[in-house]
Amino acid sequence: TLQDYIIGDPIKASNNLVALMAKYNIKDVDFDIENVTGLMANGSDNVVTFFKTLHKGLENTDKKVYLTLLGSISGGPKGALKPIFDNFDACADGVRLMMYSNVQFYIDAFNIGWGIKPWMDIVQDSSKISIGFYDKIAYETPQSSDPDYSASKYKDFPQNPTRAEAAIWIYEKVLSDLGLSPKQLDKPFIW
Repeated sequence: TLQDYIIGDPIKASNNLVALMAKYNIKDVDFDIENVTGLMANGSDNVVTFFKTLHKGLENTDKKVYLTLLGSISGGPKGALKPIFDNFDACADGVRLMMYSNVQFYIDAFNIGWGIKPWMDIVQDSSKISIGFYDKIAYETPQSSDPDYSASKYKDFPQNPTRAEAAIWIYEKVLSDLGLSPKQLDKPFIW
């Protein structure tokens, strides 16, 4: 519900979170933004103020602020979350992209709707981008799980890989397509 996303006073809320993190030695805070509408119902200025104040409150510590969201460009940084991404470096230390649905994955280098390159153009520092993998997706059978599947795209795909081996191959292919080394993106995560 929208009630779950009420920030209230953004400065007080962020300062309270900084204090809570210090008190309980919480290393990082990761906002899993599943309901963009609910979050942004607080008003763009309040949301940006909340994240900026939180990020500023943690900047002299080893604690980090991450945003986890669907990998859609139009649903995120070019949509309702644009005010946050217009101020990204002041609001967060990284973005974790859930590049999947319940049955398909959307991990691609250049797709304009969900590719990593459009995200790199927005975030600008690729080391702040992390690609997410969902353990229920059949990465080992991309012909049924990749909506952009083509035989040429998967010509070097290993035969009979495990799910983990297939996910690693897909991740490395995207890096290769972008001309990046693994250290140029933040480490991937499994959901």
